Amino acid sequence: MKYPINYQFVVAEKLPICTDHGTQERTVLVLDVAGNDAYWKTIYSIKEFIKQQKLNDPSQAKRWVISSAFARDEGFIDLMEDQPWLDEDTPLLYSIPVDYTEDERPFCFLELADGTVVENQLWK
Repeated sequence: MKYPINYQFVVAEKLPICTDHGTQERTVLVLDVAGNDAYWKTIYSIKEFIKQQKLNDPSQAKRWVISSAFARDEGFIDLMEDQPWLDEDTPLLYSIPVDYTEDERPFCFLELADGTVVENQLWK
């Protein structure tokens, strides 16, 4: 999949470029493709995961369980900036409450209303 460019993954680098006047140093913009793709993959994975679970209404899920490592992902951080809060302690992700758990392994689980727990692996 081709992702849009998040300019936080673009840096200016000086590179030697062959020209008609010999090799000259030029400043070019370089995209960290892996970083950019990982960022967007995280963002898009959440909505796609909800579609995969065939959730038509937030009441079909109890909660997200998000590890602290996953919560530090730049894409997840940016996604959460636009999400509402249930109350001062409970953020919502697509209208589903989010519970954070301290764990250095990145993971993102969704507990469905019937108690089934499914893992979002689309971001990997």
